[in-house]
Amino acid sequence: MRNENLKVFEKYVQDCQRLFCRAISNGPCKPLEKTPGSKGPVTTMQYVNNTLANQLDQDLNEVYLFHGTKKDRVEVLLQNGLDPRLANMNFAKLWLGSGVYAAEEANLSSRYTKADEQGVRTMFVMRVCLGDVFTTQNHMPELKRPPCKARCQTTCTEHNEFFDSVVGEFGQREFVVYESAKCYPEYVIHYTFPK
Repeated sequence: MRNENLKVFEKYVQDCQRLFCRAISNGPCKPLEKTPGSKGPVTTMQYVNNTLANQLDQDLNEVYLFHGTKKDRVEVLLQNGLDPRLANMNFAKLWLGSGVYAAEEANLSSRYTKADEQGVRTMFVMRVCLGDVFTTQNHMPELKRPPCKARCQTTCTEHNEFFDSVVGEFGQREFVVYESAKCYPEYVIHYTFPK
């Protein structure tokens, strides 16, 4: 099912436009696969058909990723978007801080779902604007926003240029944005596991 929510999508587009204006001055964002420490391009993109892929801005590292959720939260998230401030409501360990988490592998996002009485689980395919990406192999649970571009090890208050997203280069990569306007829950998938 496709989500058609103009209010949430407009916020997403405005944030992409802000990054686009920055790219006019500073040049395009470095592709994820060329970012130091990266395992390569986002694997979900190899499965996206050309019609959808052509709607994404590669210069901004705009991609499709999975996000698992509980079925009873779907309508609220579709109406309001995902709120990174609420990330720790359900999970004790947030390896990359309080943000909106997404994955390129559906099985990772599926871990964050819960089956209803009929065994149905719910996941989003989200449009995510990664922008300038910070990659790490370390857990950084204190993050409330991406690190500064000077790569300070703590929450930086001295610099004014920050990365736009964080990619945890763990066994399965986790992608995190810290502002709700950086992602748009575009599609809803309902699924079950075979018995």
